[in-house]
Amino acid sequence: MCIQMNRIVLFLFCLNCLCSVKAFLVTGLSEVSPQVTQVTHVISEDGEPEPIILKCDYDAENYQSSLLVKWLKDGKPIYQWIKGHEPSVFPSSKGLIDEKYEVSNDVNYKYSAIRFPEPTNNISGDYSCMVTMNSTQTIHIHLQIVDVSQLNFKLDYETSSNETLVTCAVENVYPKPSLLITSEDDDINFTKIWEKYDPEINGYFNATSVVSASQFDTNDEITCTLSFLGSEYNKTQTLTSSAAIIKSTALILTTVLVLLLNVY
Repeated sequence: MCIQMNRIVLFLFCLNCLCSVKAFLVTGLSEVSPQVTQVTHVISEDGEPEPIILKCDYDAENYQSSLLVKWLKDGKPIYQWIKGHEPSVFPSSKGLIDEKYEVSNDVNYKYSAIRFPEPTNNISGDYSCMVTMNSTQTIHIHLQIVDVSQLNFKLDYETSSNETLVTCAVENVYPKPSLLITSEDDDINFTKIWEKYDPEINGYFNATSVVSASQFDTNDEITCTLSFLGSEYNKTQTLTSSAAIIKSTALILTTVLVLLLNVY
């Protein structure tokens, strides 16, 4: 009887331990879950790309001992600085990171940041800055590059019988774009016909969206909005049915002019 009671007590004790371990793991994961800083950089259509600087936010004021800062991209080391020494860039990031960039005159922060003097699409990713002093702390940054420097953005439509087909197309953008065709006129109803995304070519994407617009009358406006997931960047193209009439009229006049020149 005594042995049986001991077994029951032991079982309950083990069960309680398992529950405690499970609770610790669950709460532990939630507590150490890293906060990620989102950084979006737009390479625009105008001018040269602006440099990107990622800063490592830590507190080492009046710190006298050794200090190590290591940067990783998608889990792989790309840059390292030991206080009192020159920084070093790993081979995978040679030519991308400025090895001589100084973010501060303070010896505890001097080379702690990384600078991309000429950002390109391939530097998008998840960055981690690991700072080792008395202990190690890690700062997480997600860098999203939006490249519209080679943007070609068009919105057009064709009308036949009672159907109007609206086509919105974008070329040479990064990352994968999103196209949304809308109108402030409540009488217009859109039906998606098809949507196509070309695979990434030379670091860029192309996309086309085609919808059918019913009740599209003269002077109604249709807008196509270009956007990217995780970014506040957007750009629009707007057209009216009268614009198509002007375009058709210009084409007719051009054709007549060519015929007259041929005659004379």
